[in-house]
Amino acid sequence: MTTVNRSAAPIRDKYYRIARTPHPSVRKFLASNYFGYSLACGPCPLLLPATTSVAIVLKLDDSDSTPRTLLDGNHAVYRAVPDATCRCNLVIWLSPLGTYRLLRKPTAEIRGELLDSSELLGSDIMRLRDRTAAASTWERRFALADEFLVRRLGDAPSPAPEVIYAWSRLAATDGRERIGRVASDVGWSHKHLITKFTQQVGLPPKTAARLIRFDRVLRRLRHRPARWDEIAIGCGYSDQPHLIREFIEFTGATPTSFATTTESVRGALVAGHDLGAGVVDSVVSAG
Repeated sequence: MTTVNRSAAPIRDKYYRIARTPHPSVRKFLASNYFGYSLACGPCPLLLPATTSVAIVLKLDDSDSTPRTLLDGNHAVYRAVPDATCRCNLVIWLSPLGTYRLLRKPTAEIRGELLDSSELLGSDIMRLRDRTAAASTWERRFALADEFLVRRLGDAPSPAPEVIYAWSRLAATDGRERIGRVASDVGWSHKHLITKFTQQVGLPPKTAARLIRFDRVLRRLRHRPARWDEIAIGCGYSDQPHLIREFIEFTGATPTSFATTTESVRGALVAGHDLGAGVVDSVVSAG
């Protein structure tokens, strides 16, 4: 998630973030650390790049904006939120298969949706929001998130082993594994694998593979300056124009303009990944 500032004043001077690793028992279901955000400024545009991950956002301030909890489904195109008003929130980034377990329903049902989390998670998520808002420290807030996920995921239904295998192969190869080979490995037809994968992951295998590859590009942005030709080849693109087309499709910006925006909010969260430590005031471990 990248905060995009279009005013003259750099938002990094008003931006605070703290990260914390989740409890070991739930890490495999999450796409990243927990993140807590505080913005000492008014409403600003928000850019949500395409991602395989699913975000649960708990609004912790006393603003009038509703709903107080949001679930942002995975999506294959970027989304712009023109007026993000919440100044304090906690974000939990779920992997697609972690989402399937948490919601106890196909991830495909929330693909591309921005929903009130309580519609899917009921009073449990509202209780978590209220308790985290009342907590006096970020460490306590993250501990409450741990408790919620440990309880909710403990007896949750698991995705099909074949889908878990397919996702793990795509993730391990940065999206380069051939779907046909995965289907052969698990003993399913190509069509059946695509159907089940799309239902439980929320995106078709080919789209998920493209986003996994693009996610590697975003991770490379930790290194400055960016050499786009090297990044393109190193991340499996045919050439730099190929990378540029993917960048525009997934972020709405060219690589250079996106990197410039990200630099202005160094440390922002983009699709569940840390792009730098500039404004991370603290990163703590759950053990």
